[in-house]
Amino acid sequence: MEKASKKKTRNTKRSSEEKMTKSNETEVETEGPNFGEHITYDVLRMIFEYSTIRDLSRAALVCRSWNEAAKKEKQTRIWPRHFLCNFEPGEANHHSSRSIHDDLFIDPCIGLVFFGRHLKSPIHNLEFWVSDCLYDHLSRRINSITIWNYGLMYDGIEKSGNVVCGLFLPEIPGVKIRLFSMDMTDIKNFRTDTTQKIRDKSARELCGISPDEDNIKCIMFFLNQNEDDIVANMLNIKHILKSFHRTKAEAPNSPAKIALWGGMSLNMRAYVGATGDKNCTETAAVAGISICGSGVSTWSIVLNYRIRTKAQVEKELTTFRDAVKLQKHSVGFMFACCGRDEKWFKERHVESTIFRKLFPNIPLVGSFGGGEIGTSTIPHECSKGILHEYATAFLIITYGSVRNTK
Repeated sequence: MEKASKKKTRNTKRSSEEKMTKSNETEVETEGPNFGEHITYDVLRMIFEYSTIRDLSRAALVCRSWNEAAKKEKQTRIWPRHFLCNFEPGEANHHSSRSIHDDLFIDPCIGLVFFGRHLKSPIHNLEFWVSDCLYDHLSRRINSITIWNYGLMYDGIEKSGNVVCGLFLPEIPGVKIRLFSMDMTDIKNFRTDTTQKIRDKSARELCGISPDEDNIKCIMFFLNQNEDDIVANMLNIKHILKSFHRTKAEAPNSPAKIALWGGMSLNMRAYVGATGDKNCTETAAVAGISICGSGVSTWSIVLNYRIRTKAQVEKELTTFRDAVKLQKHSVGFMFACCGRDEKWFKERHVESTIFRKLFPNIPLVGSFGGGEIGTSTIPHECSKGILHEYATAFLIITYGSVRNTK
């Protein structure tokens, strides 16, 4: 009996100690402020303004209120994001594809990436890009085009070599942005001996545009020089583009001019994230981006081979600036002939520098190629036609609320 009594006493003491321990743990857990109760929704939004997209995605997993605040913050971020990176190992400003992703403050849905290269070297950075693909780190929803060419430009600086620049756009209210690609079969099968109505319908299908879409603003169109039959089928390509660009004499009831912009690349990859496949290693004969909707405006101009001096460039781009009506968010693109370099103007960075001087708040990215595609959305005598040589094509995409730029 005495042993049973001692055993019962020990069990009671142990039970009491366990209760005391649990009580102390509870007190420790509840000490200090309860941040979940004291951080209001408005405070969360203020904090999230300084968070990258990666951090916002993590914060959204905390609880329902954080998820809502993070989601609303993402929806406000509709500005473009452009970047310039040096991929040369050992350089002081060396970057990785991962670093581009980690610095993003927007959730991109479409991207356009340009590689520069040395004129006498092979496309040596192709293998690097595939091995450290940027799209391995981005959302599966993003669609993008990667272009290799003779050089690139970024905010007034023209470069070649193992560098890359690019631009991402998020989803924009009232705007439909679609990536499209074509193989040589699509181009060869485009019928040029039919009525204009049938050609227009076929061209819309190839460019991912609905047949009843009546608010087409821009077609960005790129050709892959690496495809053997691309030059032999230029007539069909011209007819595809002409479906989106006809003069008033040809189509008196046509709506406002559609901006066409692009050119020839040395090599090209199209990445369609919606499929879930990493198919950016597949080449495309033709790839592009169509932009439609009432929430965006586009402006373009072509400086052809007659524009040969710095004064002429400034005059033409000043006329362009005076015609453009900018909105809250804008981005500029430039596609120039590789021959329009310092040998053409007797100095470097002429056209890109003048553009940045006239549009100081607009980011500029682009490429130097061997053939240009472009139309002018403003009255302009020096840029008739669609396909050009020794020319430079500029494009401005602007969206958001209208602002006074004068």
